Amino acid sequence: MSNETPSNPDVKSDSTNAEGVNETAQGTKAETNDTIPRARLNEEIAKRKELDARLSEFEKAKEIEAQKKLEEEGEYKTILSNKDAEIERLKPFEEELVKWKKEQRDEILSTMSDVDKEEFGDLPYGQLKKVARRLNVNEKSVPVDVEKPSQRQFQETGVGDFRDSAKGLSAKQRQSKWSDFLKSQK
Repeated sequence: MSNETPSNPDVKSDSTNAEGVNETAQGTKAETNDTIPRARLNEEIAKRKELDARLSEFEKAKEIEAQKKLEEEGEYKTILSNKDAEIERLKPFEEELVKWKKEQRDEILSTMSDVDKEEFGDLPYGQLKKVARRLNVNEKSVPVDVEKPSQRQFQETGVGDFRDSAKGLSAKQRQSKWSDFLKSQK
């Protein structure tokens, strides 16, 4: 085979000056649209998920068939050893899950009052989480101070003085006057 690269008839090989570059780039951008329509992408994703589900079903069916074959042959010790190996493989995950649920449960219960702990403490984790979320909704809201600051408070800080003295000044003059004001407040 030769090392020549095949020529592509769609590629434009004109040399352009700086002014023509933007026009060429815009024309090329409009001509080449390599995007996939969302509907087509969703179809492919759904198809892939379906195939993954079918594959897992086939794998489970194959495993069940192998187990039935061993049972027919009287290989109960092999079946038992396979199940024991699977249990040992999954045991660390189960321990980690139990530890995580306990930590989450303790964290949720720590946000509750003693009365609520007694009332809801023995609920399953999922229900306890929902109850805690409902109970803590009101606690998460930020209290609003309905009192307006009095005019006296503004006068003490001198902001009113600055406002009066900055009227009619340009933006640069107001900026320098503001920085002087801030320095004097320290």
